[in-house]
Amino acid sequence: MISQFIQKFFINKKINSNILAGFLLNILNALFRFIQVYVFTAFLPESDYALWIILLSILIFYSFVDLGVGNFISNHLLKINISENQGQYFNYFKFGKKIINLSILFVSLLTIIFYFLIDLKVFFNLDQSQSQKFYIIFFILFIGSIFQTYSSYYFNILRSLNLMDRALIINSFYIFIQIILFYIITYIFKNLYLTSLFFIIPYIFLYFHYKNYLKKVTSNFVNDHINNLIEKSKLFYGAISFVFISFNHGILNFIPIFFINKFSSDNNLIDFYIYKSFVLYLLQFINIFNFSFSPFINMSYHQNKNHYYRLILNLFIITFFFLLIFCLFSIFFGNIFFYYWTNGKTDLSFDIFILFIIFICIRIGWNFLLNIFQSLNLVHITSIIYLLFNLFFFIYCNFIYKNFPNLNMIPHLLFPEILFLISLLIYFLVNKGKSL
Repeated sequence: MISQFIQKFFINKKINSNILAGFLLNILNALFRFIQVYVFTAFLPESDYALWIILLSILIFYSFVDLGVGNFISNHLLKINISENQGQYFNYFKFGKKIINLSILFVSLLTIIFYFLIDLKVFFNLDQSQSQKFYIIFFILFIGSIFQTYSSYYFNILRSLNLMDRALIINSFYIFIQIILFYIITYIFKNLYLTSLFFIIPYIFLYFHYKNYLKKVTSNFVNDHINNLIEKSKLFYGAISFVFISFNHGILNFIPIFFINKFSSDNNLIDFYIYKSFVLYLLQFINIFNFSFSPFINMSYHQNKNHYYRLILNLFIITFFFLLIFCLFSIFFGNIFFYYWTNGKTDLSFDIFILFIIFICIRIGWNFLLNIFQSLNLVHITSIIYLLFNLFFFIYCNFIYKNFPNLNMIPHLLFPEILFLISLLIYFLVNKGKSL
């Protein structure tokens, strides 16, 4: 009955399938976030958890290693699919993978250069035990991020082939394996090196699974060459815009962590990260719908504008519904959840929680608009706005911390975020009827 209702409300059977598979994956991802906080607060010292947060915030930057090729080519291939010209799939795929190979080589060399140029112990304010572990664990997680990059590219290609639901199910299986390994290894050995190593193993197996599955489903595709240099340039130019989106998203998440770690304690950093992780559960589930709708937003925009606006309206209603459910859950069960989640080490303060609710409303607005832009490849100017915002955000945080070191930073972080949401909204309203 629920499935039939979802299918009717979401217009398309494939959207229904994508959403159900997306729920499975995101429930597992949410469970993994929950377990990570529980495991680190229960079995490892605060210094190890703080180091883990720092490393993950750095590795977010490596999400731009694919140069945005996966997202842009995926959306481009959806248009090819509409025109029934599937023969070009194979060659677009090869073109994108070649760019990713070169990008990974370049980023690896850049990482080695930074290793010799920057004293990370001073830069991140690491203590002796943290600095000894930093490089080895970073190298392990960096290897994992490379396999993640390739897996993400294969996922985007499968998405363009309308196989997103199957790709999500495959991903869900390996997340489940990752959860089990993470908990067992950390519980038994209580060693951050081993935890990091077994953390990346499922990414390696996911890569090979995606690769073999994609090879199987495209075995009968015709090999048409992309001889048009202008077409390649268009793809690369569009991909670069996705790079700026990914790179600036990494900067956006890194800036507050950097300043809190630099000017405050490990305990404050962990509390900030836990609160942020809690509200991001909501964003994660809403993104199931954003991402499941995006291929059909793309296709309907070029075929049926009424269908397109109906999809947008449904997406807005879903977002509001989940926000309401999340607030009610937090009011009635938030304290109990936090107690068991953090082993009694972090309490749910409703003064801080209200600020994070405002934060998540802003981020929902961001994601709502950015997913529409990305599904339509309207990302060129958006990426520039994103970059300008991060420059302002960094200058703003630096000014606040240096001049008011004892000031509660969280309320003041909301001001630049609201400015960026307003900028995106103005851009959306000005360009909603255009195809950029």
